[in-house]
Amino acid sequence: EKKEEKKEEEMEKKAEEAAAGLSSLFG
Repeated sequence: EKKEEKKEEEMEKKAEEAAAGLSSLFG
């Protein structure tokens, strides 16, 4: 279960980074 949680956190982080990159692109 712990591994799954870590994976979810990493995916969320990546999603946030991607969203930040997109917002800066379309700024």
